[in-house]
Amino acid sequence: MGLLETYGKNAWLVSNSALEDELRALEREVADARAEAEALERERRVAQEGVGPEMRGLEESWRKGVARCVEVQAAAEGLRAQIVERRRRG
Repeated sequence: MGLLETYGKNAWLVSNSALEDELRALEREVADARAEAEALERERRVAQEGVGPEMRGLEESWRKGVARCVEVQAAAEGLRAQIVERRRRG
């Protein structure tokens, strides 16, 4: 109420009007930022869904590669055991 008491009703009304204008501008900025964030979220989702099949294929290839590595390591360990056994015998 300081403005109203010091400068009168008109100054107070002008100040309120200016504050309302500033509030509307800030609300527009928030709405624009929200719309931009939503658009980016949609783009991210579409991009993520677009590479989904490729990601699944790569994951499957990786799993098969890991399984083959385990098989090779198991076979190599079996050969090592055979070598050790033959050396003991002979």
